Amino acid sequence: MLLLSIFIYIFMPFFMGLNSIYLLSLCYVVKAAIDVNYRNILVSRTVTKEVFRLFLAVIPALILAMLVLLINGTRDVSFILPLINQLYKLLVGLFVYAHFLQKKKSAIVYCIYAFAVQAVMQTVSFFSSNINTFFNMFRDPYAVKIGTLYYGGYRGLVVGAASFFSISAAYALIFVIVAEYWDKIKIQRYLKLIILGIMCFAAISAGRTAFVGMAVAVAIPCVLSFINLKKKENKVHKSKKKRRVNPANIVALCGISIVLLLLWLLDLNGVLDVSLSKQINEKIASFLKYAFEFVYNFLNGNGFTTVSTDVLQDMYFPVSMKTFVLGDGLYTGEFGGYYMSTDAGYMRQILYFGIIGFFSLVCFQMTFFMYKQGSKTKLYSLAIIILLFVLHYKGEVIGYLHITQGILLLRMLSEIHEKNDVRENYTDGKCYNECLQRNGARIEKIY
Repeated sequence: MLLLSIFIYIFMPFFMGLNSIYLLSLCYVVKAAIDVNYRNILVSRTVTKEVFRLFLAVIPALILAMLVLLINGTRDVSFILPLINQLYKLLVGLFVYAHFLQKKKSAIVYCIYAFAVQAVMQTVSFFSSNINTFFNMFRDPYAVKIGTLYYGGYRGLVVGAASFFSISAAYALIFVIVAEYWDKIKIQRYLKLIILGIMCFAAISAGRTAFVGMAVAVAIPCVLSFINLKKKENKVHKSKKKRRVNPANIVALCGISIVLLLLWLLDLNGVLDVSLSKQINEKIASFLKYAFEFVYNFLNGNGFTTVSTDVLQDMYFPVSMKTFVLGDGLYTGEFGGYYMSTDAGYMRQILYFGIIGFFSLVCFQMTFFMYKQGSKTKLYSLAIIILLFVLHYKGEVIGYLHITQGILLLRMLSEIHEKNDVRENYTDGKCYNECLQRNGARIEKIY
């Protein structure tokens, strides 16, 4: 039940034409009405000052989004509605998290499990047309159409409402969280590697943006290892039992690139052409050419470029000072589609409500990280913030993308309650640093 709940919360698959998050929220409202213990947890433990600040921080963005319509005399509310829907999803996230508190389970770890399940479903859909057809009833029909017509069926396989860039950005984020919570994933190491490999395949199928998250996920454990090495050299750590970053974090994540490279080499040497059916061979070949387009272009002397990166460059262009500061109050074009034919993250939001409006979204986004953190958590938070700004260059992420916001809410709540629970259990003046480390936290001893 917990895994299903968080899967629905994150991916919002369709059920009989209806977004399943509405059914999920209805179930939790009923649960809150009849389950006194759950209701008490929901009210007393999820409505924290950090959560209150988060919901309060979105108000300036909403006010500016409406004010810019009055200034420009436009009636385009297509930007405002997603903001309101995001607030609804975050509210549902509180109900979901309260359920995990009641069952004493880690919501963010189950979030990783949900992505693993999604990856398996995408992979099975890739290789089986019958299963793929079955899963189509839970997908966005538009994503299915695009994936079939333009990508030969190797994209648009996500079982949920979102697809393509949104999902690839979410995978990029979850890879960083996997590195952060690696030791808390209670699965055998070799099975972790297999699942992580499947997740990488599914992430790239959704979009090559996921490569950015993989790179960050590999880099952070390396940085932590370097920091620990320096501390050891400076004799800061006196205890030999002091826990260091598990090398498996680096090995596991680096191993995925080797698997993908191996698949690419097999394709170049024609091995895959004799191993599988013709239809699957063609799909794999198309997938590999898409995934490693930048490698093919580099080998052909065209640099590390792709068609999408070339197109993206054209989506950034000069605007007037008035548009840069206050925007045009337009988000959708006159005949539908993107206003001024750009879907680049920074451009879309500046065109709508200018740099002032974009800054309000940045402030809203930062509230997901405004809580007491240990040194390790701070490093991962910084990495995630940088990742969000990088992803935003490609598409709208900061303060806007529902799926990443939902994940970050669960991460914030998990970090807050994990540390509070440890503090409550160690209030007798003893040093509880060792216990905190077992929970993946880095906090100084408290007396």
